Amino acid sequence: MFAHGGVADFHGEANHAYNLLSACNLSLSALFYHRPFTSPYSKRLINATWIKASFWTIRTGRTGRMIRVSFYSEVATVKEISSGTTHTVKKSTKPFTLEGVHVSIQGRTAHVRTSHWITRATSTWLGAHHRIVRLSVQIQPRYGAPGRRVTAPHGLLGQSYDGDSRPIFGRVDGDMLAPVPAMAQAEGFIEGKAHDYQLSQPFATEFHFNRFDCKPSKPRDANSLHLTSLQLIRNTTGVKLLVGANLVGLDLAGLRSARTVQDCARACSSHPLCVAFTFITAVGHARPCWLKRKGYHIDWVRGTVSGIVRRPG
Repeated sequence: MFAHGGVADFHGEANHAYNLLSACNLSLSALFYHRPFTSPYSKRLINATWIKASFWTIRTGRTGRMIRVSFYSEVATVKEISSGTTHTVKKSTKPFTLEGVHVSIQGRTAHVRTSHWITRATSTWLGAHHRIVRLSVQIQPRYGAPGRRVTAPHGLLGQSYDGDSRPIFGRVDGDMLAPVPAMAQAEGFIEGKAHDYQLSQPFATEFHFNRFDCKPSKPRDANSLHLTSLQLIRNTTGVKLLVGANLVGLDLAGLRSARTVQDCARACSSHPLCVAFTFITAVGHARPCWLKRKGYHIDWVRGTVSGIVRRPG
């Protein structure tokens, strides 16, 4: 999960739905599925979960009509609750529109837009999970920082729009503290525990951090999560972290493979000449991790996290 460059891994319980975004009049959830697969890269058996389907519950702002949208692969099903009318949206059909709600299919992506949010769910069967259909989900606000609104959004992804632009790094698979592979539950990235986001059924809006009913609510306590996430990285990598520090010069290597601060820290620790590193938190950077030898200098800028490796002697 990404927010302002932050990263965490979350593994939902198989065949259960979890809330991704809870906002005023909008709820987006995901159904998690479990099936072990053999990685084509490492040839190891991976015991993991992924998103099988996505579900939206929407209340229109003008008349309060309820709409439910489901998406599994290439077709979205839209149901108007009051009338019982069901619409099927495909690539070849016109988008569904009603009082500011817009549902369309482009390629293998479902676009669901409201007056305040843009959300997308894309299905694929390529890559590591070959021939297994799975979804990736994205959310984006259509207005200023949601954290400043009367009803601050929540959910596994929605809570990251908290008015704090600093990245938060939660637990990821491969951490030293993880008891077995694929067990990270975004500790340090989310408020509460994984079960706090579990829903009774995919279209349910009620859960511990529910915001669907537009009741006044504050953003999550980002400062507390920052402290938790930084302590987690220190515990699992053994490095001293400098948030907002860019270590300039004396590069050993720029790594494409390191997608988290933890990955970058471990790469530096395993390199005999590396004494420090800088990780660029901006999403999509080609080489986010830079390993450093002795002699660098520090430049304080936003969008970076650096670490100093403690080596014997």
